[in-house]
Amino acid sequence: MTIQYVRVGIIKKKHGHKGLLHVQLHNSNALRFDSIHSLYIGNKADNLKKIGVNIVKHIHKGILVQPVEPVDQEDTHHLINKPVWLMHNQLKTTAKDTYYHFQLEGLNVSTTEGQHLGVLVEIMQTGANDVYVIRNQTVEYLIPAIKSVVKTVDLDRNIMIIEPMRDMLETDV
Repeated sequence: MTIQYVRVGIIKKKHGHKGLLHVQLHNSNALRFDSIHSLYIGNKADNLKKIGVNIVKHIHKGILVQPVEPVDQEDTHHLINKPVWLMHNQLKTTAKDTYYHFQLEGLNVSTTEGQHLGVLVEIMQTGANDVYVIRNQTVEYLIPAIKSVVKTVDLDRNIMIIEPMRDMLETDV
């Protein structure tokens, strides 16, 4: 049986001089990570390095972690910008209408009028709200992840329904 890994964030930088690492999380609810004692680091899910960690502090859209085993400065430098993964069974259940990025990526996106826009291929994290990148064969749309726009997410049917704001889908520049 293959263990399923889920990308949950990225190591952004070292924090202080005590070996702490700042992990920016894709899901802004850092409280779900209280009971995590190991993370997996690496670019691909089939080649990951397990590191034991203690959660030190929750910060905006992230956590500070202290590796259990001391990490020298050279090793820490190589961890910066590396994706952070958890085993699928380490994930906590999300609140209603809250999703992990991996659950949304790949959804077919249509409007409330029935116009198919494409597939959600990326989620950009901005200061105010996430932005969904929807792509089809000819165009890319940037859709704000806000309740007034995103009307339905149905993971069982692999769809997202949006109600675009005026001129949101205009492609002429």
